[in-house]
Amino acid sequence: MVTLLSAFDPFALELAEWFRLRSWYRETGRDSRELQKDEKRQLAKQSCDQTFTELVDSYLIACKTKYK
Repeated sequence: MVTLLSAFDPFALELAEWFRLRSWYRETGRDSRELQKDEKRQLAKQSCDQTFTELVDSYLIACKTKYK
């Protein structure tokens, strides 16, 4: 959708985002602000899940080395 030349044009990027929101609205009939909120929630959940996974992995590694 975004070409190499338009990647440096902020207006082209805004226009592409506008078309993405508009097509989502037409498909779902929901407000575009809901899509943005859902994407923010999903991003926050992914970052929390990754952090928790990393924490558990590091704890398990620490336990293995401690009790050897």
